[in-house]
Amino acid sequence: MWFPPVAMVGWTPISTSLTVDGIPHNDFQPPSVVMETASTAINASVPMTFNWVAPDNTTQYYVYMHIAEIRVLKANESRVFNIALNGELWGGPIIPKYLHTTTVYSPSALKGGKFEFALYKIEQSTLPPLIYAIEVYKVVDLLQSQTDQQDALVDAMRNIKSMYGVRRNWQGDPCAPTVFVWDGLNCTSNAYESPTIISLNLSSSGLAGQIAPYISNLSLIQYLDLSNNNLTGSVPDSLSNLQSLRVLVGENPNLCSSVSCTTEQKKKKTNIIVPILASIGGLFLLLAAAGNVTGGNATNRMQLESKNRQFTYSDIRMITNNFEKLLDQGGFGKIYLGFVEGNPVAGKIVSQSAIEGFQQFLSEACKRRLCHIF
Repeated sequence: MWFPPVAMVGWTPISTSLTVDGIPHNDFQPPSVVMETASTAINASVPMTFNWVAPDNTTQYYVYMHIAEIRVLKANESRVFNIALNGELWGGPIIPKYLHTTTVYSPSALKGGKFEFALYKIEQSTLPPLIYAIEVYKVVDLLQSQTDQQDALVDAMRNIKSMYGVRRNWQGDPCAPTVFVWDGLNCTSNAYESPTIISLNLSSSGLAGQIAPYISNLSLIQYLDLSNNNLTGSVPDSLSNLQSLRVLVGENPNLCSSVSCTTEQKKKKTNIIVPILASIGGLFLLLAAAGNVTGGNATNRMQLESKNRQFTYSDIRMITNNFEKLLDQGGFGKIYLGFVEGNPVAGKIVSQSAIEGFQQFLSEACKRRLCHIF
């Protein structure tokens, strides 16, 4: 929580309507609204102080102070000050930069029973010290192990966040502690093993552009939801190599479920292609009607060229978005909606016991030129 100082003796608030930006590579940049207000000393000769008492001498703390200049100084003005901790120099001399954040912090944990900070100007300075924000963190030892392959996973998640501009509180360890798992993640939970990311939900997150290649670095992920966004292009080959991964990409109008879609093929929204595929547990067939799902006249029929293509079970899962949308359930099996190279397809799973009857149906469909074998 960010809140202004209350009854801090010797402090007075100041503010600016201008934007205060962090200097390059300032990883500690506080929220911009925080940097609209600051505090300075009422009496330039009296230090600005704040303190707290630790519950014991072993408790450790990290302290961060955000500082910036709020006004354009005149030629005869200067603002230079030091920061002391318990009477000893802790930081400085500090010369704030105009509308640019500088963060002064403790590189190692501070220990002790009492902490008293004082900001005081050097003798040659004409202006008192000022400060925009102070952060104090207490070190807590966690019994839970850190996330497995933490560095690789954190880098992947940060790259995803940066690529899409995701505004989520993704800081620290992705999976530990359990009560602070990153928003949209699910992790394994085992007292004897390090947790790892198994699920990522980025649905309805305003994502745009292509699917981030960094997702494939989450090697143990089992569930990925990218639905209801504005993704474009195709599903990367690298995702199909993750054997246990289930991917949801529905409601992305410009996304191709096939890994080899092209712009022209994506325009054929009314056509249906017909590959015949073998899959686990029976026969999987993609049926096509001419013109649209229910049929059409001869002028609308799509001229298909045999490609002798074969599809793996992983391809089938991707084509149908993990059998996400059930279109119908007939006498020979369930029919699912899918997409091949940007074209909608109707996929039917056929049980072994129903293959003979379905072959009769397929023969009749082919006579009517409503099917095509790849």
